[in-house]
Amino acid sequence: MGSSGKDFFTGFGSTIRGLKYIHREKLFLFLIIPGAISVVTVMAMGSFVYVGITGIILELTGRIQPGFWQNALLYAGQFLGIIAGFFISVFLYRSVVMVVVIPFLGPLLGRIEKKLLGYEKAIGWKEELKNLGFAVWMSFYFLIMEIFVLVISLFLGPLGPILLFFMESYLMGRGAFDYLMEKDYPVLSERKKITAQKRALIWGAGVSSFLLMFIPVYGWIMAPAASLVGLTLNYYEKSH
Repeated sequence: MGSSGKDFFTGFGSTIRGLKYIHREKLFLFLIIPGAISVVTVMAMGSFVYVGITGIILELTGRIQPGFWQNALLYAGQFLGIIAGFFISVFLYRSVVMVVVIPFLGPLLGRIEKKLLGYEKAIGWKEELKNLGFAVWMSFYFLIMEIFVLVISLFLGPLGPILLFFMESYLMGRGAFDYLMEKDYPVLSERKKITAQKRALIWGAGVSSFLLMFIPVYGWIMAPAASLVGLTLNYYEKSH
């Protein structure tokens, strides 16, 4: 197995390791705010999709004679709305996680730094603002990429969802990795260089954290944190 393959599986395992670390060290207090934001975000997006789909179904069934078939279509539409709302919100979640969830994991990251290094790394407020602006820009940039890939996937048949899955996975891992690198690589060009070198690791972490997202509530709370914690443990073991 090549180094890229090893890095991928190391990244995949890092999310699981991060999950175990959170439980072992009982770090749940640090997940209250980001976890609540994560759950509300997923449910809000899912509800929006559900209301949209059921609204269309209601309009269509309104043209059908009341009776068995109308009721059957209504129930089928509600079921479809729930399923579609769940999956679409999970896929769209990545678009907001970098901006509305991961920044609130700063205290968790600081706690791990203090435990592993003996001190918490700190950066100035100007750097914080610059990093936030970069995160917003990258989130928008990735959203454009996602829309482009989504259009392409429509012509790929059953391969389309697979392509979307791996792209979303990479972007989830990328969000956690970028946040981890902010303190050691304040210069964006240097951060992009180290990110390119760790692409397989990021991808592996993203795949496992994205799979975790399919566990309702628990996965929504734990996935971003587990990915960040796992990558942090891996990074400090390799660099210190």
